[in-house]
Amino acid sequence: MGVLPDYYEMLGLTSSATAEEVKRRYRTLARQYHPDMNPNAGAGSKIKEINEAYRILGDAELRSAYDTGLLLAQQQRQSPFQQPPRPKPQAKTASPKEPPFEYNGFGRAASQAPPQPPPPPKPPQRPKSPPRPSLQPLLDEAKLAYVNRNYRQVEELCLQVLNVDSRNVIACEMMGDICVRRAQRERAITYFTYAVQFSPQDRSLQEKLERAMGISSPQSRPIVNRSKGRTSFPQLLNTHHALVVNGASVLAFLLFGGALVGAKTFPGQPALFGFISEYSWAFVVSLVVAGYCGGILLGFWGKLRPLTSEVSEGRALIPLNLIGKWVVGSALLWFYASFIVYIGMGIKRNRFSSSLLTVYGSTFLLVALFTLLYAPIHAASAGVQVTAFSGNLLFPFMLLGWFSADKIRLRPSK
Repeated sequence: MGVLPDYYEMLGLTSSATAEEVKRRYRTLARQYHPDMNPNAGAGSKIKEINEAYRILGDAELRSAYDTGLLLAQQQRQSPFQQPPRPKPQAKTASPKEPPFEYNGFGRAASQAPPQPPPPPKPPQRPKSPPRPSLQPLLDEAKLAYVNRNYRQVEELCLQVLNVDSRNVIACEMMGDICVRRAQRERAITYFTYAVQFSPQDRSLQEKLERAMGISSPQSRPIVNRSKGRTSFPQLLNTHHALVVNGASVLAFLLFGGALVGAKTFPGQPALFGFISEYSWAFVVSLVVAGYCGGILLGFWGKLRPLTSEVSEGRALIPLNLIGKWVVGSALLWFYASFIVYIGMGIKRNRFSSSLLTVYGSTFLLVALFTLLYAPIHAASAGVQVTAFSGNLLFPFMLLGWFSADKIRLRPSK
């Protein structure tokens, strides 16, 4: 049994210290020996010892087990009269028998070669440990759940990753971000501290740790363009990510409501020809605006997966994969044909996209809503054409709004 380290001495406390005293002492030492606050060469190793001591003493169960181990070690040191165990008597090895000899006229010679001892048995080979499962799918699901604000799922996935790889920086960072959102300051400091130890060159992690500890530094402020005296637009989007999402959602909701009101209040005169001869230009604009804004709202708040992972092979909307080509192409011809094609391909592949089904269902609801609202002048039978063909505009523009929302919500926030 190895010698237990004295965690109380590392924190400068006694074994009778309360949990609040342990927490207060840890925060003081963490600020004192943080690499950004203490330039000494030994500060890095010292902060590791402090974190390990706080991990044991800051947890009631781990501290109880540690105190028990200290007590047992102290009792063993106080009983020096224990006799060492007696060695077991070794079994007597039989002397090898002398091989038989015969006389061949020139002297005594062995009639046969002496028997060779058997080769020593080969040591048993250790079974190969199974390969470590890939953690990237879990991390991708956790990032997507974080974007969709499903923080309970993010915590479950990150804990699964940390159970396999306790030094995973991304999982520690996301756990720290979740603790900050839940106002769990001490847990956030712990996770950010581990992330900084595992990736000391990442300045953004150090900034998050400083903000969690209440330390302000000039490097943690937004970068300002000194020539113009203002923050650049990409920097502004990254810094105020939640504000941009909420502002875009409010604007899209207002435009969406305006499109519905316009379709009812200002239907206009039917001016198009062909299969949609009873559509007016005002109604077409209402369909486009409602579809695009509805796609934005679904992208922000509908917990949809990224559009590029559902119908596209690359990071752009084109080139589309096979399903994407059929879905978008058939929707431009006839929306209902697009839905039938997608259902057929999903049954054949035995796989459906819940995100695409959500967009299809939302399109059906909008078609029914516009059928009830649109009543153009001198066109009493317009409801049939609205039901039949309004999805041709609503669905493609909902996909475009979904794609635009992805460009904003998937932008990494800092």
